[in-house]
Amino acid sequence: KTRRVLLENIGAFGAIQIINYILPLITFPYLVRVLGPEKYGLVSFALSFVTYFMIFVAYGFEYSATREISLSRNNKDRLSEIFSSVMLSKILLIFLSLVLMSVIVFSFERFRQEWLLYLMTFGMVIGYASIPNWFFQGVENVKFITVSHFVGQLVYVIAVFVFIRSQSDYYLVQFFNSVGLLVCGVILIFSALRFYGIRLFIPSRHQIVQQMKEGRDFFILSLLTQSYNVSNILILGLILGEIYAGYYYAAERIVNMVLSLLSLPTTRAFFPYMSKVAKESKERGLKIVWKLSFVVGLIAFFISVILFVSADLIVKALLGDEYSNSVNILRFLSFLVFVKGLSGVFITQGLLAFGLEHIVVRIMLVVTIFHITLAITFTKFFSIFGNVISVCITEVLLAFLSIKNFIRITSISFSNNEKK
Repeated sequence: KTRRVLLENIGAFGAIQIINYILPLITFPYLVRVLGPEKYGLVSFALSFVTYFMIFVAYGFEYSATREISLSRNNKDRLSEIFSSVMLSKILLIFLSLVLMSVIVFSFERFRQEWLLYLMTFGMVIGYASIPNWFFQGVENVKFITVSHFVGQLVYVIAVFVFIRSQSDYYLVQFFNSVGLLVCGVILIFSALRFYGIRLFIPSRHQIVQQMKEGRDFFILSLLTQSYNVSNILILGLILGEIYAGYYYAAERIVNMVLSLLSLPTTRAFFPYMSKVAKESKERGLKIVWKLSFVVGLIAFFISVILFVSADLIVKALLGDEYSNSVNILRFLSFLVFVKGLSGVFITQGLLAFGLEHIVVRIMLVVTIFHITLAITFTKFFSIFGNVISVCITEVLLAFLSIKNFIRITSISFSNNEKK
């Protein structure tokens, strides 16, 4: 039964990624052509800026709450307590984020000129916070997530083609994205209430504080990880201008769509399962991690080769001739499908599932500081390809550190068991 549920969840997450892959693939070529590199770069810059607030409201609950839900799935009162505490915590974090963003936007001329764009993009923070994916991942029933994501993405796609007709409509892109996320969130909240008997109530201060403590390490980890991921767009936009951010983001978007199609079904579906296995039998958990790393690594390697060889055709087909500068960027970044595929397995299914988030936090702290320093330096001296090279170097470092620490810790675990 456990194996069947796991396979169903992998299939459901695979369906989500196909939805997230195909529907944006419809709008992606349209948007890059209608908006052009400069406006598309501006939209991506605003999204990178607002991503920090999305991390803030998520607060690591996608891991901490998923784990708690997974361990309490047969206790309806406990499920209601977790659900209410997490959702109220997110509402409080949204208000704090809005205040902080407003202060930043209206304090700097560069941001103030595009205040409407940032306000529309902030809607994604609200939409993202409303989606309780963590609940359905915890109960290992992600079919609801599949349906809601499809509806939300469909709303976004229709709105893009109906309302975005010229460069002057650039500020509406993330607004419609926000609406799609909010639709997805409403469907999932209703499903949790209707099909799982969740009761919403105002939790105590202690319950909210407890949830914040549980998610603290995961929040720090998410902040470090996303700071590293979104810093490239911000650095390019601030140092070289939005048009370079547009060239980079367009190529990165292609790689991320492919990478998410490969990694997310295994990452999200396996995490609740691996958390239970790691608690019951470390030896069994270690074997699963190594098998999974081999399968993901092999598939990711072939995908990287295909992306590298066909980069020119992919860019022309999806982005158009105006983005010819993105071809070589895509060739460099294609290597990351293999590297990030491996590091993702060892970090999420290895270190995090085994309850070693404090080690991952230390790794990401080192990697984030290293990358931001390297990216700023390389971008100043070598322009956009300096930034791209810094990304590749950092991803190799992250994979090396995650695998090295996993091997070291598992070796110690086996050694202690032998002594016992």
